[in-house]
Amino acid sequence: MQKLSECDFTVLDLEVSGGKLDSCGILEIGMVKIQNERITDSFSSLVYSEYPIQHIVQKMTGISAETIKDSPPFSSLADTIAQFINSDILIVHNSPFDIQILNVHMKKLGMARFTNSVLCTVKLGHLLAPEAENRKLETLAKHFNIDLKDRHRALGDAMATAEIFLTYLKLLKEKGVETLSQLYFFMEKANASSTPH
Repeated sequence: MQKLSECDFTVLDLEVSGGKLDSCGILEIGMVKIQNERITDSFSSLVYSEYPIQHIVQKMTGISAETIKDSPPFSSLADTIAQFINSDILIVHNSPFDIQILNVHMKKLGMARFTNSVLCTVKLGHLLAPEAENRKLETLAKHFNIDLKDRHRALGDAMATAEIFLTYLKLLKEKGVETLSQLYFFMEKANASSTPH
């Protein structure tokens, strides 16, 4: 049984142009690696995209067409992203969206999709921080006294998500959940008990 303390995790966050899944550009990527229950590495880059950036996205992130005009396109970053993530368990805040966007762009390049195991800090938040007002990133950061810098920028959000996940690992250990299989069982059991019969 693989211990959570021995697992390698990559926390992923994307800032995107907005719009539908197949017509949404990646504007920025942030990744944080967790090994031996500590942050060991990080990567971030703005990404050139030809997709129009929605006004609300520009307002939230401060990223405009001018910001990314000299940045590398996703095709130049894809190998670096794949090597950084490798076979790690992916940690994402509100997981389905970012993984789907990333895989759409990998598929367009004819590269392998990411099929890594994924843990969502929103879903885990319902189980480990039920008393928090909601499971928004800024709410969980405040709840756990985590400094949230550069909100709505990829590396800032990824760093905060990593710190939240490290807090989750401590809370899980207190509940006797110390292996990956125990974590999956804990999540299934919690979900089953909350499902109406």
